Amino acid sequence: MTTLSDISIPYSALSFGEGGQASAPAGITDPEVIASLLMRVLRRQADMSAGVGHVETVSVTIDVTGENLADGALSFTCEIDRQTRTLIFIGGAVTQGGKPCLKATAVYRIT
Repeated sequence: MTTLSDISIPYSALSFGEGGQASAPAGITDPEVIASLLMRVLRRQADMSAGVGHVETVSVTIDVTGENLADGALSFTCEIDRQTRTLIFIGGAVTQGGKPCLKATAVYRIT
């Protein structure tokens, strides 16, 4: 039987900028951890777009686009693609040293 170690996801490592921008320091190379950080960036942007409403995740699709993740700082971007009265469609990407690592699309329900 395989033994798995716990994954620590350093949400506090994220630094948020303007308009769906965020960054994380070097040292995070696990694609699952980076994907979790990207999901956090997407949710934050969806929450801000919903205004006073709260959002619930409907679906998330993540593609790992980088072949070998290095040990550099991460840059996150996201953008609302479309918003209706009850749904937010959003996309985001992660780059490392200007090279793509992951991309994601998500749908959130405004409650």
